[in-house]
Amino acid sequence: MYSNIAGEDWVDESDANMAYHHPNPNDPSEKFGAINPLKTSAVDALMAKVTESKNVDLYNWDGHDNLDARIALLDRVAARMCKENNVYGALLALSLGKSGNESLRESQEFYDFTNNYRDLPHALALQQVMLRSGGDTQLGIRPFDKPVGVWQPFNFPCIGSGDVLSALMTGNTVVVHTSARAAGVYKWFHDICLAEGVPARRLHFVVPHGDSEEEKNIDSSMSRALAEHPDLGNIYFTGSLGVATKLAKSQEEKGAAQKRLDIKLHAEAGGYNTMSFIGLPQGALEAFADGVPNSDSEWDAFLQALPKDSFLAGLSEALEDSSCGLQGHKCSALSEMIFALDPSGKDGLTQNQIDVLVAFTVAIMNRVKIGDVNENPDVRMGSLIDQAMKVRVGQQMKEILARDGARILTGDGTLQERLTVDRLPNAIKPIVYIDPNRKHGEDAEIFAPVFRIHVVPGGSAGAIARVQEIPYGLTGAVCASEL
Repeated sequence: MYSNIAGEDWVDESDANMAYHHPNPNDPSEKFGAINPLKTSAVDALMAKVTESKNVDLYNWDGHDNLDARIALLDRVAARMCKENNVYGALLALSLGKSGNESLRESQEFYDFTNNYRDLPHALALQQVMLRSGGDTQLGIRPFDKPVGVWQPFNFPCIGSGDVLSALMTGNTVVVHTSARAAGVYKWFHDICLAEGVPARRLHFVVPHGDSEEEKNIDSSMSRALAEHPDLGNIYFTGSLGVATKLAKSQEEKGAAQKRLDIKLHAEAGGYNTMSFIGLPQGALEAFADGVPNSDSEWDAFLQALPKDSFLAGLSEALEDSSCGLQGHKCSALSEMIFALDPSGKDGLTQNQIDVLVAFTVAIMNRVKIGDVNENPDVRMGSLIDQAMKVRVGQQMKEILARDGARILTGDGTLQERLTVDRLPNAIKPIVYIDPNRKHGEDAEIFAPVFRIHVVPGGSAGAIARVQEIPYGLTGAVCASEL
């Protein structure tokens, strides 16, 4: 696999040893075709080619008058991807380790994204009415003066693909910085775009460095050079907060140097997401009237007997989905369960109620089905994206556990047990932990099924204050008593 610029593979045989393979996360011994990253020294020549392509007028593609035609063509791209969702699902499983259920969800999300983007003409028409100018002012589409960069995420290809389609729809020339970890998915998407008629002069595909087998071999120099290149304008990014912060600074400096206001960063970064309990619906814990199960067999029987429409059954599904969905590789993954403590139970939960819910949470997370998605489509969660991600999660947990009072609640309480899954070297088991002495600002961004239990004094006000102090919260769920 090579970078593809203006429809031609960018082949540089002078450094063939740069090629690497991205292994199947569920079976690292299974490797695919060689990936040939772009050399840092080639960025200037690449951007010269991209700029040259942008300066060519495409009368049947560019401009506001061709908006409907572009939408129609991109509809065909989306339709083909949905029609070939078996290929899409296979690439997601083999590149990202996603289960069959998660692959289906991915394709559904892609459809939702593209369906929303194509409503732009309706949005323009509505704004035209709101202007009340009597037709004196007309709204239209004008692309950016410089090519747009799209940094596609490793964890959710439908986001990156949707960003590319929206940029193409509005007439921009797009430089796609694919994720090295999901290069196969994005190359398939790129090839479909060109096959359906997207002009090669408007869509360019760049493969970054990323030997995902060894974290030390990941080289971001080419990515930095591309992001900082003066001829690349707006950047659309989805990924970690750390990278988003670096890109924001780079774009700010580039815009100031060129005295331009149209060099910006549009970023969706990772979030620290909460599930807050400030009350319970009436009868929510009636199933525990005879006490909390004491053994695995008792828990198995208890969970089997839960009515499907009960509060606890819904909580079980929410816990699994929010923490393990997409292997925890999502910006909206659960990061912290917050329990508002009120000894009276009037404005929060009693300590006994919290203890019961924590025991239930641990029992649920201990029973998540983990396996090879290539062999068993019914598993809840496959491997993490690669060995580098597993190493990073392990290091983050070691730092957490080094703090006073921090400990793991799931499994046997050891990190080693949580990081060991039979026959799946890149997989981990869900980790639920407590960290009572964590200081403000020590909220780790972990792309994995890992979340914290946090009991907060002060009832509902204390829980709300905790949510508000989180520096980069993205999503949140609240459980309260019925009114």
